[in-house]
Amino acid sequence: MPAETMGRGPTVLIMAGGTGGHIFPGLSVAKVLETRGAEVTWLGSKAGMEVQVVPKHGFKLKLLDISGVRGKSAGSWLKAPFQLVRSVAQACAIIRDQQPDCVLGLGGFASGPGGIAAWLMRRPLVLHEQNAVPGTTNRWLATVADRVFEGFEGTFKGSVRARAEWVGNPVRTELVDVSARRRHRTAGAARHLLVLGGSRGAQVLNEILPQALANIEPAQRPKVLHQAGAGKAAACQALYDQLEIEAEVVEFIDDMAKAYEHAAVAVCRAGALTIAELAVTGVPAVLVPYPHAIDDHQTRNAETMVAANAARLIDQRDLNAQGLAQLLEGLLGNHETLSHMGQAAEAVARIDAATTVADYCLSVCTRELAHA
Repeated sequence: MPAETMGRGPTVLIMAGGTGGHIFPGLSVAKVLETRGAEVTWLGSKAGMEVQVVPKHGFKLKLLDISGVRGKSAGSWLKAPFQLVRSVAQACAIIRDQQPDCVLGLGGFASGPGGIAAWLMRRPLVLHEQNAVPGTTNRWLATVADRVFEGFEGTFKGSVRARAEWVGNPVRTELVDVSARRRHRTAGAARHLLVLGGSRGAQVLNEILPQALANIEPAQRPKVLHQAGAGKAAACQALYDQLEIEAEVVEFIDDMAKAYEHAAVAVCRAGALTIAELAVTGVPAVLVPYPHAIDDHQTRNAETMVAANAARLIDQRDLNAQGLAQLLEGLLGNHETLSHMGQAAEAVARIDAATTVADYCLSVCTRELAHA
């Protein structure tokens, strides 16, 4: 048995970063692993928001010199092979130093080189794909992974299908009880609108929502909590103020459980994490998928909620203030419709995704430690 593995507990390397859609599901799994006695190290990119987010949760963070290239300039593509080789070497050094029993990838810039390094160093590789269309990194790594978990059923096809399992997307534990608290709220207390643009905000929502609410009679307007994104809150708040609409605009919402609990309806993008949280909390939604998402994966993400009658879908090309105002008035004025949509959202939720992924990683760790 190598000296590095003697007398220690399970060790997991989590690779996730770039945006909150990768990071927060990873944190949900990491916290389950931590409660089960595992040591967690996080592999991220110097270019991602994990640099700010992960250390706040107490996890050890290792960083690679890597950034995304898909959808970028020709110059970025020309540099990509050299950047990849360098970052794979960095990841190999980190794996050699940390000696993880299992490597879990959830997408993002660091997952590509980290996954390649895990394969080169014969470390068991487990993947979780959040979106209904697999990202570039996970699409490549799925061919060599031990197990592939899906946030949406049927994401992976072909030879990978035999190693794929639909578990849903990991969500924060504090959100699990929100739906029960929402059911005890009275119809008269339910006129709250939650606007979510994703971890980076959505400029089109920042501009259209104030205009849409201006088309609703003041006495019928809901209370508004609007997450505008970093550096965008002041301009959005100014637009609400100019139109004399009462709204609380923030860059980022710290207490998402409270925000979902009080929301009668959410207007938001259709990122995988947002969809999972809407389902778990039972919040009806108006979904406006980001039109430039790679492979249009946000539209695919939204289809599950729309098919279940838990959400309404608006193509961004069709989004306008008057039409959105009419839709919101119709929803907010019909408690029965909102109740049915909330129940439909809960019906598609998978609340145990973080535990399922963590348990599998721990089983891999147990196997590896037994054979060390």
